[in-house]
Amino acid sequence: MAGNIKTATIILISSFKTSKMEMEDPNLIATLIPVDNKKRAENAFCHKDNEIRYLPPTHGIPEGPTISTREATPAQEQSNDDHREYDSTHRLQLTFDKKPKDPTKGYCFGTNLQKCDVLLGDRGAHGISGLHFYITFDDIFDDGKHLILRDKSTNGTAVSYSGQASKEVRHDFTWILDLKREEGKWEVEVHVQGLEFKVELASHETCQAKYNEKVEDFLIYSRTAPPPLDGLELDSHRTTAQPLTPRQYPIYIRERGLGRGSFGGVDKVINVSTGAIDARKEFYEPQWAKGKERRKQQREDWLNQVRREIRIMKDNPHENIVQVVEFREDPLPFLVMPYLPLGNLENLHSESTITAEETTALFFQALSALRYLHPRGVAHRDLKPENILVESRSPLSIKLADFGLANDRPDLKTVCGTQRYTAPEVYLGNQYTASVDLWSLGVIILQYMYGLPEAPRQRRGQHKDLLVQGWGVAWCRRVVDHANDWDPDDLIDLLTTGMLRIIPEERLSASACLTK
Repeated sequence: MAGNIKTATIILISSFKTSKMEMEDPNLIATLIPVDNKKRAENAFCHKDNEIRYLPPTHGIPEGPTISTREATPAQEQSNDDHREYDSTHRLQLTFDKKPKDPTKGYCFGTNLQKCDVLLGDRGAHGISGLHFYITFDDIFDDGKHLILRDKSTNGTAVSYSGQASKEVRHDFTWILDLKREEGKWEVEVHVQGLEFKVELASHETCQAKYNEKVEDFLIYSRTAPPPLDGLELDSHRTTAQPLTPRQYPIYIRERGLGRGSFGGVDKVINVSTGAIDARKEFYEPQWAKGKERRKQQREDWLNQVRREIRIMKDNPHENIVQVVEFREDPLPFLVMPYLPLGNLENLHSESTITAEETTALFFQALSALRYLHPRGVAHRDLKPENILVESRSPLSIKLADFGLANDRPDLKTVCGTQRYTAPEVYLGNQYTASVDLWSLGVIILQYMYGLPEAPRQRRGQHKDLLVQGWGVAWCRRVVDHANDWDPDDLIDLLTTGMLRIIPEERLSASACLTK
């Protein structure tokens, strides 16, 4: 008897060693897996009215095909880890053959028995609306069709991506569930008032064409099918839970870091509602002095500096200046900008040398930005290759970035900038004008087209300020001498006569440089 059982077990297991092609199912959209500790999702999934989409725990036995009333639906192939997760897990599956009650909106989740495709609880369940959210497809995105979750509740929903944004509650908001990632996949979870479940997207590598056809058919059906007879009725049910007032600004999740500095860090981020890829600059708070009032005043002064940077960028739209996508102050200020995958000029040059033709394009585009900024009273004050972002290389297109030291006040005197590119009058502590940007740009162009001289050695035994001043003036003179050593040509002549001048008044304006 025991031998028969053992033989039968071997046959049973071997029968499920099917190929990936046989296991991947174009009919399967996603599997929903409870993850909350209080088992709210599990209890909801076991509701008798969810039976049509319900999958029971496997208890260690591999799953066979799930037979629907319309066609065979083989279960998706899973790893050993996934099988262990499913051993004691009650799940639901969204499939194309089991269409939503209202195809114009998609699969409805909530507590309304008549209208919902998946019940998340009985009427009156804490914090869950009658029609809480929908899962459906949409093709309004730049990169094609996506599976989305659209909230329509009173109390809101949160969707997390590998742990990010789990507390970002929104209502009347859209999340892309199959959001793309550079490496691997996002682990997507839905959070509704303590009820939490994972959305495991089905793999369709071996049946992608068939799956795409089903998505297209779903979209066509959703636009042509008549709504249900009661589809125009509003779900007026409200729970006894106190309604939240979720913030409705966009949600960004971090993909990876792009750079870190003493004042802040920049990350590559993704907008979960549009799939747009941006760069987010977070500003680090400095160490404040002791004393509540002093800390308060110092923080306000710091915030004003950050606000000034954002205001200058917002008030000066130009094709060669990085634009502001969004800015927020709480809990810490951050700036969202377009993501430029080529990075900054210095990094690009270290990977592949900037050519003479590209240097010329850089020159004219940077001058164009300065010609726009300077008449408006804005000086960048920290032009350097690291603050010039590259949008494209064929042809070269650049954007000036990092306006953290930029100022739109006429009385400029603060010693700031990066030593190699700082103008001589800044080192001397004199009052200066926006012409410091012309010096900095002149050094950048000299660097890429003709090279730079060897830097002078730092002297010792002097006060730090005198040390920097002495080094800076010596460096500036070396730059001028180096430029003057080159044989005349149109570009070097412009640099030596109009930009790399020790006396600021002898420098040309950006507009004059462009016309010379």
